[in-house]
Amino acid sequence: MIRYDYTDYKGRLHRLKPFLLVISFIFNFEFFSPLLLRRTRQRLSGGNFTPIRKIIKIIFNLKGYITKKVYICYVVVIIIFLTGLNYLYSQDNPKTYRVWIWQENKDCLWKIAEKFYGDGRKWTIIYEANKSEIADPNKIFPKQRLIIP
Repeated sequence: MIRYDYTDYKGRLHRLKPFLLVISFIFNFEFFSPLLLRRTRQRLSGGNFTPIRKIIKIIFNLKGYITKKVYICYVVVIIIFLTGLNYLYSQDNPKTYRVWIWQENKDCLWKIAEKFYGDGRKWTIIYEANKSEIADPNKIFPKQRLIIP
């Protein structure tokens, strides 16, 4: 399982806030966006966050609070929104990876390249992107943050 850094998602959450507020005003349903943001923030604090599944779960939890027509409108808007969300997440935002304790999962550039690229021989790509952080490619340290291009 790949662990992503909380600060990376926190920045993306702030980009989503205006969109969620617009949805709230369009449908005149005031507690939707604060509820979604609060629950999303709670999920983010866990460190492992899959945004699409969590947002869909939150939408389905709202089903009992709103009428069918409004609920269908929300589902349609959220499906359109999730398409944009996937685009936002795949934009030029480089992924970050935090190195964990070596004894647990034996993190090294080779294994990190296998996780992200499917081929450990591409560790040089990660090394080239992080030359300022990594003095020796054979030594990476716990809690070191690497940019994955």
